[in-house]
Amino acid sequence: MVNVRHVPDVYCYTIKSESECTSSYVRRQPEYVLLCKIDDKGKCYKESAQTPCPAAAPSPPVPTLPPPPPASPGACDELAGKTNLRRLDPPRFCYAYDGDCENSYVYNGNVKGMVTMCVLKDGECRGGAKYACGDKAAQVAAASNKWTKWKSKYSG
Repeated sequence: MVNVRHVPDVYCYTIKSESECTSSYVRRQPEYVLLCKIDDKGKCYKESAQTPCPAAAPSPPVPTLPPPPPASPGACDELAGKTNLRRLDPPRFCYAYDGDCENSYVYNGNVKGMVTMCVLKDGECRGGAKYACGDKAAQVAAASNKWTKWKSKYSG
């Protein structure tokens, strides 16, 4: 079984394969897990009931990922004209966005300056190229946050 918390960008609801879903879980506490299950529509979800588990060996360490490619000229400068999906209410990821996909991105606040551009693949919005935009991404995210707060305060 695989603890999906140890796999970057994977959650029960993002798993497409039934066999992968039913062999995955989320460890909440050392003695309990939440199992990934298939619903009646064939979609994977995280079960809400906690399942006790025997003491087990820790999950294997997550392999370190290679560093992201450097930003293409202008990619980070264009962020100001795009939508940061994590600033929407509710926050979204590329795969859960039905707006202007190719003018959107996801800023990963956990990894300072890491940005995933959204791309249209087979008619669906998906995460695309990842860039290390450094302080530029943080500045754009902060400006976006100020705008969101101002807009919610004064519109309405």
